[in-house]
Amino acid sequence: MALLNILRAGDEVIAGAGLFGGTIDLFGDLAQFGITARFTDSITAESITPLINERTKAVFTELIGNPKLDVTDIRSVAEVCHSRGIPLFIDSTTATPYLIRPTEYGADIVIHSASKYINGGGNSIAGIIVDSGKFPWNAGKFPQFDEYRIFGKYAYIAKLRNGFWRNAGACLSPFNAYMCSVGLETLGLRMERICDNAKKLAEHLQTLGGITVNYPALESSPYHALVQLQLGGRGGGILTIRAGSREKAFLLINSLKCALIATNIGDVRTLVIHPASTIYLHSTEEQRENAGVYDDTIRVSVGIEDIGDLINDFENAVKRSRENG
Repeated sequence: MALLNILRAGDEVIAGAGLFGGTIDLFGDLAQFGITARFTDSITAESITPLINERTKAVFTELIGNPKLDVTDIRSVAEVCHSRGIPLFIDSTTATPYLIRPTEYGADIVIHSASKYINGGGNSIAGIIVDSGKFPWNAGKFPQFDEYRIFGKYAYIAKLRNGFWRNAGACLSPFNAYMCSVGLETLGLRMERICDNAKKLAEHLQTLGGITVNYPALESSPYHALVQLQLGGRGGGILTIRAGSREKAFLLINSLKCALIATNIGDVRTLVIHPASTIYLHSTEEQRENAGVYDDTIRVSVGIEDIGDLINDFENAVKRSRENG
């Protein structure tokens, strides 16, 4: 809905190649309507500049990639976008509004899957579109906004509500809205615990042999400095493990006692998944590698359990996968 509100046949979107698998599939669907996605390894000021042309109408990226865990420098990317009259769309689901408000760093449209951290209980499907109200939808590049410019900074939302949103019937059920609203009340508390748990678990797993750990707040991460600057040192609630082989990955997952095997993220419970055989099952090998997904990759959505229990559980699972793999 957020993208279709501004795009027409013949338009192009620049997107990060490491997007969540479902989002990549969505861009494939948009191709049927004559909308082209131009992918780059990661969204940076340097990577998008040569891709921008007269047909480029948006740049789309995840703030913290899921599950690649690359972090976007919003300010520098926004500067390039705005210098060329292009809006910046940020999917901030994994960062959440608690860690950062992307509109304060230059993002124009922010998207959240409210089913994740905002809900917190894995019990509802919902989504949120946040408009900064700052982007000038100029007539030259976005003529479809002509009749909506009378709404000033609300032009984007007015067009969305009066067009695709209404016509597609995107109406959130009252009960799902209520459940997400209840979850939102504890978002700050949950994110403090989740981020603390995730970092401690990642740091401990780094000390174990036979696996590779990826978490953006680790000092070994290339995004460590940006996490300190942009996210207050918190790297979110997701980490990934490379177990060494597909067989060891499944052994590790199946040896866990505390974590649940589920595709969701942002739950109060720790969740694990093997992305290559689930979320990225329909992706090409190149698409999987661009997203940081390999046959031995495990994605961990860390919950609010006691960190000692989580560390013991994962340490025992790693040992079993080493011994039996």
